[in-house]
Amino acid sequence: GLHTADRRRFENMPYLIDTINELDPTFRDPYLLIEALTVFQVNGVAEADVRRARQIIERGVRELPNDAELLSSAGAFIGMIAPSSYLTDPAEQERWTVDGAAYLARASELGDDKKLVGWQALGGYNLLRKTGRHREAVEFLQHALAGTDDEELRKQIKATLDKLAQTDVALEKGEKRKAMAA
Repeated sequence: GLHTADRRRFENMPYLIDTINELDPTFRDPYLLIEALTVFQVNGVAEADVRRARQIIERGVRELPNDAELLSSAGAFIGMIAPSSYLTDPAEQERWTVDGAAYLARASELGDDKKLVGWQALGGYNLLRKTGRHREAVEFLQHALAGTDDEELRKQIKATLDKLAQTDVALEKGEKRKAMAA
């Protein structure tokens, strides 16, 4: 509270999290909280802080590789929040976006419909599509479809796949027309 009232940064937060992780590397709460504790600062956020938060989150993913919620959180931060809000280099933004999509894909494969991880993981599809990775985006949706029991989510994914198939057919017809005209 005093740091916030005085508009001071929480510069020692990563060190506190490192201490907690050293004592119990499988305690998941610090991994879930590091993003908020590091990047939601009063006086702005340095890119170094964002990179440090990513390191901590990725350590959590290594320690708890089958935790769908942690993977979803990592994917959202690494793939969406950091590139669009804190990073300035376009090449780095794209790398982070692709890495985030991979975390979201893994979260989707693990599934955890009680916590809506499947729905959250669909952001990975949008990340892949946004970076021009059409084939990977389709594969992502196919894996997400295979990994969920949520009927509403299944309907949404099937509808998206159907729309993509129709787009592919239309593009193919257009290419054939161009070839014939040439």
